[in-house]
Amino acid sequence: MTARSIALGTVLYSSVAAGAETLGKVSLSKSTAGHKFSYYRIPSAKRLAVIINWPADVSLSPNGREALSYLAPMHMLMGGAEGQSASLLKAEFKDLDAAFNIRTKPSDVSAYFAAPIANAASAAKLANLVIAKPTFGNTWFRRVKSMMLQRYKQTSSTSMARVATASRNYAMGTHPYAQVAPFRSQSTIQRVTHQDIVESNPQNLVTV
Repeated sequence: MTARSIALGTVLYSSVAAGAETLGKVSLSKSTAGHKFSYYRIPSAKRLAVIINWPADVSLSPNGREALSYLAPMHMLMGGAEGQSASLLKAEFKDLDAAFNIRTKPSDVSAYFAAPIANAASAAKLANLVIAKPTFGNTWFRRVKSMMLQRYKQTSSTSMARVATASRNYAMGTHPYAQVAPFRSQSTIQRVTHQDIVESNPQNLVTV
């Protein structure tokens, strides 16, 4: 199952849920293609929100490159998709009164978009481009990597970062999760290459 089918399909499934099993206000449904999804209906709502999660476990990243699962989504958001620049895609989302974002956590990556119901199908197509057809240009990779390194340098010396690092080291020891949030060292960022992004993303994000 690809992100393309999920990103476009969830919108349709959320609008037309067949054979739903209702648990309170949450319906657990299955599409005609066999994809399971949860649907929460708010009768008075004028916007549709879709959230998609992928397993993208940091522990599966190459040793010493734990920042990979964080750099790839940042690159997707800032590097454009299918020949369109990120600024153009952002403007198109704005014209649709839609919002879109991708977030990384140690165990998964989530993408969401929200739009007026009348514009939901168009917003889904834009989200699909970013998720399934990112450009991943080398120039933008260098920029995104530089931004993450700058952020690391700005935050790693704060008192909150030191407390978080000490707590994480005590609780997690050598587990790969201990390398992130915040990153244990800037080397986990520096070691990630553009080729790592290109090769790992279809495996860790797009296909589930």
